[in-house]
Amino acid sequence: MDKDNDKNATAGRPRHPDIGWIARATSMVLLILGLAATLWYLRQLVFLTFAGILIAVVISHLAVKLRKHLPMPRLLSLGIVVGLIILAVTTLIMATGPQIVGQFDTLAQRLPGALQSLEDYLDSSRIGTYMLNRIEEPEQSGNWNALGLITGTFSTVMNVVANIFVVIAVALFLATNPDIYRKGAMLLVPDRMQPRATQFLDTVSPGLFHWLLGQLVAMAVVAVLMALGLWWLGMPVYIALGVIAGLTNFIPYFGPFIGGIPAMLIAFSIDPTKAFWVGLLIFLVQVFEGNFLTPNIQKQATSLPPALIVVTIVGFGMLFGLLGMMFATPILLVIVVAVHIFYIEGMLNKTAPPPQ
Repeated sequence: MDKDNDKNATAGRPRHPDIGWIARATSMVLLILGLAATLWYLRQLVFLTFAGILIAVVISHLAVKLRKHLPMPRLLSLGIVVGLIILAVTTLIMATGPQIVGQFDTLAQRLPGALQSLEDYLDSSRIGTYMLNRIEEPEQSGNWNALGLITGTFSTVMNVVANIFVVIAVALFLATNPDIYRKGAMLLVPDRMQPRATQFLDTVSPGLFHWLLGQLVAMAVVAVLMALGLWWLGMPVYIALGVIAGLTNFIPYFGPFIGGIPAMLIAFSIDPTKAFWVGLLIFLVQVFEGNFLTPNIQKQATSLPPALIVVTIVGFGMLFGLLGMMFATPILLVIVVAVHIFYIEGMLNKTAPPPQ
């Protein structure tokens, strides 16, 4: 009778959730938050590591293509690819380096005057004056510290050198022996998920390779076309402006506008009409690049919806600045492939075609 009463009393009480499950869930949430905070704190290192991975992917795929035509050991093919890249870069620097450096020096000297010309022009109209008054000028202390300038410049140079060293080191170590890192990553994946993880790695690597290779070709073509067009329009420092246009073209959609700002400023300081023709040149080059060049050279790369690219670039720019904008598109490509393989196919069991 007492046992029946105890059962009835127990049945009337609310059932408490499993304390162990709550502890595990809390630990998982804290782990995710801690990992997110760590990645945020080390975001620059994360982007540099991702840059190294991109370079390693390009070197590895080029070495594979070389071994298909000339059978040889893996390390030898990697050495040949790296050597050819170094030779090409060295030849380009020796051939055009002094002229490019001189033009960049001239550009740095002319940009302040060009900005002043634009400010004077805007100040001559009511709308321009209104715009200038809404631009907050940075505070100026009035104290010029030569030692601070020297140490700041030295620190900046050393930071750039260190960043380049990190990228190159990551790229070479990954390209030399990728199996170590691949096997290490697979150890972190549950057994039931390993086929999906293998499919993900086998899909994302060639996707990144074709995207980056196509992007580099597009950057080179844009740089040459812009330099030739600016030379034909009689613009000074046309090589430096063409190089800037090519480099910023790495950022889809927004890069052309960023790279065209120096050219527009210099042209405007010469003649507003020339600025119009330079703007038209930038527009025509980007129409050619976006509608003909890139679609044809990126046929084998994973395609991404343009609206999604724009939103991702803006979001990464707001969160991480220019560095985030630079790597937004390849990171988006990785995310799209991961969502397709792990979520659409793995969890929803849908057989949608992969991103093409």
